[in-house]
Amino acid sequence: MMTFLTLADMKKQISELEQKFLAQSSSDDIHAKPPKQNIKIAEKLLSHISVQHDVAVFARVLINVYAGWPFHNEITRLRVLRRLDSIYENASTMNVREFAKKLGGVLNCVPDNHIKVLSYDRSYGYKFDRKYVNVGKNLAAEKQVVTQMLANNVALIAFSGMFYDKSGAEQLLNFKDKLQSSSALIIDLHGNSGGDGRYSDELAFFLCGNRVRSAKEIYVRTNSDAKKFLDTSMPYAKWRNIEMTSDPALYIKSTRIDCNLTTGYNKPIYILTDCFTGSSAEMFCLRMVHHPYVNFVGDNTMGCEVYGNVGFGNLPESTIAYAIGTNYRVLEYDVFETQGLTPNIKCHDGENAFDVALRDFAVQNMSTKDYGIKR
Repeated sequence: MMTFLTLADMKKQISELEQKFLAQSSSDDIHAKPPKQNIKIAEKLLSHISVQHDVAVFARVLINVYAGWPFHNEITRLRVLRRLDSIYENASTMNVREFAKKLGGVLNCVPDNHIKVLSYDRSYGYKFDRKYVNVGKNLAAEKQVVTQMLANNVALIAFSGMFYDKSGAEQLLNFKDKLQSSSALIIDLHGNSGGDGRYSDELAFFLCGNRVRSAKEIYVRTNSDAKKFLDTSMPYAKWRNIEMTSDPALYIKSTRIDCNLTTGYNKPIYILTDCFTGSSAEMFCLRMVHHPYVNFVGDNTMGCEVYGNVGFGNLPESTIAYAIGTNYRVLEYDVFETQGLTPNIKCHDGENAFDVALRDFAVQNMSTKDYGIKR
């Protein structure tokens, strides 16, 4: 006979399992800034005692450090704890690679595309159950940033990633004058899985003419374990030393700021996205939804933005690395993580979003001129 747990039962089991794992680990076990991983270590054998210890530490990191833990529902948290408990109670000698795969399986039920276990030659935890839709390749190719004026005065900015560098920033700065005199702008984010937020912030604020937001609220963890993790993994974190009164704590609450197109970009904007557009690239998209002349073209983005500002750590016995979000963000979408932003101009499989954007601009402007890109 199937037994259904009440909410009270689930909360009780969650509390009991949390206390079990916290009792089997300590703050001293939280090691941030993972070492460079040696592929040979993947074959290292772990005793069942080592496996149990690392399971307890991993649970401690999720319970006390991971920003998303207090915000996931009881079903998700109980599933995670039960899976960890199963590994703990059935621990046996295994190599590091096998153990990493088991821990990655624990994360499969967590609707968060940032949280991962990193095992030398691969990572575990990424959620993608959508059919891949091919809507074109990023026009930046191997380069980080490409800027170009196309035919008919259409500007192109292509980002293959959001990893900020001085040359890319200077390239964008030098392109601003041409951008202001262009008749439309295409921003290619195909395959852009993110990086940091500076490109996202600066370009979005320039185009919108104002400091538009990407999240309504941001929450952070403030207990001693979380603070220790931030001190070593993310010493630059602005929220690290802020005095808080609760855990989790509200770090930022933003009021909506509208675009100011007298100072921003007041022409059509096409943003090209696919299922690999994620993290800080999605942050840019979420800022740009406020722009009245923006069109998103292609396929849904990854859905990798609710749990952000990733920190890295490693488990003491196996040295397996993990990635966890240190911010929890309340977006303007009820369901975003793992589903992403749905473009208003959806492309079919094999349909190139760049070509679709050009055609749409031509139709909207009743133009029959040819467009082209230098490849």
